[in-house]
Amino acid sequence: MPREVMNGKPVEFFQNMRKAGVKSTRSTLGSVLSAIASLVNLDYGFQVHAQATKQGLDSNVYVGSSLINMYAKCQKMEAAKEVFDYLDEKNVVLWNAMLGGHAQNGYASEVLELFFRMRNLGFHPDEFTYTSILSACGCLKNLEMGRQLHSCIIKNKLEANLFVGNALVDMYAKTGDLDEARQQFELLRNCDNVSWNAIIVGYVQEENEDEAFKLFWRMNSNGTVPDEVSLASILSACANLRSLNKGMQVHCLSVKYGLETSLYSGSSLIDMYAKCGAIGTACEVFVSMPERSVVSTNALIAGFAQNNLEKAVNLFHFMLSEGLKPSEVTFSCPFGCMLWTFYSESRKANPLLYTENWAFI
Repeated sequence: MPREVMNGKPVEFFQNMRKAGVKSTRSTLGSVLSAIASLVNLDYGFQVHAQATKQGLDSNVYVGSSLINMYAKCQKMEAAKEVFDYLDEKNVVLWNAMLGGHAQNGYASEVLELFFRMRNLGFHPDEFTYTSILSACGCLKNLEMGRQLHSCIIKNKLEANLFVGNALVDMYAKTGDLDEARQQFELLRNCDNVSWNAIIVGYVQEENEDEAFKLFWRMNSNGTVPDEVSLASILSACANLRSLNKGMQVHCLSVKYGLETSLYSGSSLIDMYAKCGAIGTACEVFVSMPERSVVSTNALIAGFAQNNLEKAVNLFHFMLSEGLKPSEVTFSCPFGCMLWTFYSESRKANPLLYTENWAFI
């Protein structure tokens, strides 16, 4: 059963309860908010929030943390902050919801500020706190603070926790200390996809493709099925090396696991084939994707821009006609300046077609 259908059931049940005049409990509201967060449906979220307020349950810690998580998943951190500030009684669960929400939405500096506030108020971090703050350190390239947190983790005997271990690998990889990232990775007892992805992505970003390939095949031989992240990362390594043979092997794996047309691995396949000079195959992958995206279209535009300006421009027109929003990457390819000029002139000629939603700077 698709995830959308499964998560839609609690929402349907909640709506039927309301129609029947049955009051919701804290558990009911928490469960339905969790489902709404998975669906990323803000309208449903507003309805449940209104119901919680009506019943006087919006001040409950459990409901409050569920509301914060829902708003964070819907990328509405201001609303999440309002919920958090409204609650008189705060616990570690609420602080973690705020920390996790800011981390998920890329507000790394705010994560640090919240963490220090939390500590100053006497709350003790747990494994979920550390995963969020380590993620923020990685985004900010703050290796020094990451090491200090690592010491606290050892002191609190949390280094054996898989979530914390994965966060340490990711933090060290993102801050450029791959040796320490690898050491922490090898200390993990039961690696999952997140563990493998963190270290593989780290090596690819540092342009150590050979080690990335070794780890990728080791992951496969260990029985861990690659996901979109690992496939996209290793395809990026193939593209960097212009290794068509390795790229085709990874393509076969993506077909085997049904991920060849998914957003990130599909876009990475297009990028790999384009950079390896197989633009025809890149087009085939693009056409086979059920949903067009800016990422996949950018990859193909960049491929065409190397030697076929006309097709690059035609594809850019297609992007606009599909209602896709150009990004910085769109205009960073060769002839990007010309595309930007065309885009700017088109906006002036027909501003109704190019609203403020198209602006990216």
